[in-house]
Amino acid sequence: MAKYFLRMFWIGYLISPLASNSQTAEKKNTLNFGVSFLNFKDGYDFLTTQYIGLKLKETGYYLEYERKISRSYSLTAGLGQFYYFNYPALRGDTDVLSQSSKYDLLARNMRYYNLGVKRTFRPIINQKYRLDLGLIFAITYQRMDNAFFLNAFPSGFDAQLAGASGNRFGISPGINGSITILNHLNLGVNFMFTQFFTDITDQYPGDWVDYTAPKSYFLITPTIGVKF
Repeated sequence: MAKYFLRMFWIGYLISPLASNSQTAEKKNTLNFGVSFLNFKDGYDFLTTQYIGLKLKETGYYLEYERKISRSYSLTAGLGQFYYFNYPALRGDTDVLSQSSKYDLLARNMRYYNLGVKRTFRPIINQKYRLDLGLIFAITYQRMDNAFFLNAFPSGFDAQLAGASGNRFGISPGINGSITILNHLNLGVNFMFTQFFTDITDQYPGDWVDYTAPKSYFLITPTIGVKF
């Protein structure tokens, strides 16, 4: 009997590190979900999606997939949607219309796609929690639609509008901080700056319209996700 217990003790001693490693082993895949706060550097400060209904095109979100290719490097792919709609604040309100200026933003609908690489640093590691800091560099493709105020109609009931829509590519460097809980739950935040290569201008060029959509903006995106 003593030999039996001694044998079981040594087996447990040998496999306990393996069991511990299985609990803290690094997962290769991460799927995150979040909502972005955006500053387009056009005088409106940080904007968030304004939810009008449950339609997908009116819902702001950010989806991100990360795949580790080594201990320190990952490939990332992201899809973001942003919807801002301020038209109801102007329509039918004579006071608001009279205070509006040419090119005041009424609506902005934007979808963007990111493909990038991430370099991760780990200042703290233990069995239950891991804090990661990362540098991100991504290529961004964007579709943006803008509607802006030109002038109020004499009746004060409505306003004359113009628009600027288009597609473009840009670069998005940034940083990421995240904490992994129990090796599966991932809480994080992205800070990204995006600079585009081309302008998006109004669809009605002329002396009476001169509008260019912001060419750069800054995003803060808190996320929650799962590692697997």
